[in-house]
Amino acid sequence: MSYPGYLAPATFTIIMKISLIRDAIILEVYHRLRLSLLLFVGLVVFSTFFYWYLTNYNYSLFDCFYMTMITVTTIGYGEVINVSAYPFARLFTLFVAVGGIILATYTFTNLVAVMVEGRINKRYKHLTLMNAVNDLRKHYIICGAGRIGTGIANEMLLTRRGFVIIERDAQRHKEIIDNHPDWLVIEGEAADDDVLLKAGIANCSGVFAATNDDNTNLVISLSAKQLNADARVISMCKDTSYIHKITKAGADKVISPYQIGGLRMASEMLRPTVTSFLDDMLRDSDHNYRFEEFTIPNRFVGRTLAELGLEKFENANFLAVRKTGGEAVYKPRFDYVFCPGDVFIVIINPNDRQRLEEVFV
Repeated sequence: MSYPGYLAPATFTIIMKISLIRDAIILEVYHRLRLSLLLFVGLVVFSTFFYWYLTNYNYSLFDCFYMTMITVTTIGYGEVINVSAYPFARLFTLFVAVGGIILATYTFTNLVAVMVEGRINKRYKHLTLMNAVNDLRKHYIICGAGRIGTGIANEMLLTRRGFVIIERDAQRHKEIIDNHPDWLVIEGEAADDDVLLKAGIANCSGVFAATNDDNTNLVISLSAKQLNADARVISMCKDTSYIHKITKAGADKVISPYQIGGLRMASEMLRPTVTSFLDDMLRDSDHNYRFEEFTIPNRFVGRTLAELGLEKFENANFLAVRKTGGEAVYKPRFDYVFCPGDVFIVIINPNDRQRLEEVFV
């Protein structure tokens, strides 16, 4: 989050935390006491007019209101209204007094519950989460925190990309938060538009539909594309008969874990050195080299590869350019001229990737 220049980052962080704690207290107290407040107002208004009616309108509304307040609050300064002359008014006064005591007890119980149950802390964590999500741009939404979803999250973490997880199972949601307190995890149904909006789908780069249910993944793909047509949607699919349906629903790519697993086993048999090399590259946490792609911006169209100044990226290996028609230019020469829609493919680590992204901005 950006902060005013006249404040140090640490000071701004403290101010933001205090502000969130204040908001959490206000929201939780309001949530807990709004019913008590409504009942109190209702009791006062009803009692005021009922006193007025029971006394045959012989007293002013203010006198009736005053009589109500001293009775509800059990202060009892003295009877402004001479209820001895109105037997039903005396009986009604008992009702008002008991109602005031019940309301006071109910309100006090709710206040104690707010403190004992830790509701303010939960509300603070929720506000902090939503505040962090609202600040994200070009992040990724992972729907489902199972083994596939957790694996995706770890890859996002290693490559320094922002992400938000949506998990509908309360127990699984708690486990993820306990094990990864720094992760942004929203509890809810990812197929629900409101939940996707909370996860910042309007500003995200992509959505992973990684739940264990193909129908849910289909709905997520459809909802995600409707809410953000520019977001890339990758969906998991167990039943291969659903691949066509999920694709028609809006998924840009549908992945079958069983097909991928079969191809991987075949690769281990036929080309073990290659698969071992790729595995080692993915496991190397010191360097985190990855195959990355960059779409060439329009301002670079017509310019040569040499004009990008790629010699500054000594640790990067520029492999190919994928043209819009699908043709690939491997190890392009420095006099290669970029065309509209070209995609640059490179092996690079996260630090250099972020630097290269700044070149292509």
